[in-house]
Amino acid sequence: MIKIENVTIGFNQIANGVELIQGGYQLGSNEGCKVKVNFFVDNDFKLQVLVDIPSPLVINWINDDEIIAYVLNDLGLVVKPEEPIVF
Repeated sequence: MIKIENVTIGFNQIANGVELIQGGYQLGSNEGCKVKVNFFVDNDFKLQVLVDIPSPLVINWINDDEIIAYVLNDLGLVVKPEEPIVF
């Protein structure tokens, strides 16, 4: 799960994590690529939305980082910085 800065979803709910799932994409195609974004409050699933990935990104898809960055940016989500481990 990707920890994000709090974002309002639904009615009076604040999500603090997302999980991105890509499935059902036809290999060799540059159309129909969608990413499911599951929103969580702590570890409790609350909402799912779909994000269409533009053809130019799909055509040049080398690693998932570019797709992840696109989805987070498209939804206006900000990744929370890692908290240092204190001993």
